[in-house]
Amino acid sequence: MKTQLRNQRLFFFVLFIFSLSSCSKVKDEQPTPVNPVPDAVARILTDAYPEAKEITLKTVEEDKEWEARFSQGEVQYYVTLNPSKILAAHQLISETVPDSIKQYFETIPVLSPNKGVLSDFRKIINATASDLNYTAKFSVDQKTYLLTFRTYNQPSGDYDVTVTDYYKFSYYDLNDQISTYLTDNRYANGFAKIRVLADNKKQYTVWTNHVNGETGDMVFNDQKQLIVSFRRFEVISKLTDFPENIQKFAKNTGLLLGEGNYKFVENNISGFHIFMLGIAGIRGYRYSLDFDSDGNLLTSQLNISVVHNRK
Repeated sequence: MKTQLRNQRLFFFVLFIFSLSSCSKVKDEQPTPVNPVPDAVARILTDAYPEAKEITLKTVEEDKEWEARFSQGEVQYYVTLNPSKILAAHQLISETVPDSIKQYFETIPVLSPNKGVLSDFRKIINATASDLNYTAKFSVDQKTYLLTFRTYNQPSGDYDVTVTDYYKFSYYDLNDQISTYLTDNRYANGFAKIRVLADNKKQYTVWTNHVNGETGDMVFNDQKQLIVSFRRFEVISKLTDFPENIQKFAKNTGLLLGEGNYKFVENNISGFHIFMLGIAGIRGYRYSLDFDSDGNLLTSQLNISVVHNRK
């Protein structure tokens, strides 16, 4: 239920927003009772967006992270922030996607033979060198994915797109619990790419290397527990060497088995990494997936390249 922020600590914050625009409203979209949004969080937001109006705040992680929706001028923004800084920010371009995108991505045969719905076209406005520029939701067969565009609306009409399970925001940060795991297990320490999922749970991906020379991605769940490792226990060269349900999944994609497939084992967790690829017309596909030991999908990343002069 949306309720007007009434906490006395935020009274001056509300006055500040009101002084910027008589029609500005700050709302805290939480069930009651609820801990108030700290003044520091409010100041960070209004310092970065001094003309912000109709600010709605939601808790992502209690006392640690919030997400905000607001408008500035005619533009709608979405940000996630903590008491120190804005972690990620998006600008809504359109609730629909341009026809130039829809014609190539309304159907993604690797995921489903059915036509999906594309929506929520956004620009990532605080992108780092490793971040991408535009995103869109893709819903099909009661599943929701996120399309992230490395190139968009180029003169040649070429696209380089990454498709993953849907998440609201991503940013890089160092998590103490994961850092401790890496150090204790003789990995190089590093920042994790944190994805804030639709239910506000988080997934942490760390690219790192082990003292033995192996390098790759490690994935931790919301409880900071390792779920995917790159430590190879057994190299797999044939699709028939995977569990039957993974074989079925792979065959349904219509792609071919690539190289670099293996079973991973580390600290009582195990699973399978599979890589597939293929070309269909002007589209090229690279599909990387991780499954647990029972064949349940843990992570996936589908890269699609649309190249008009592909031969």
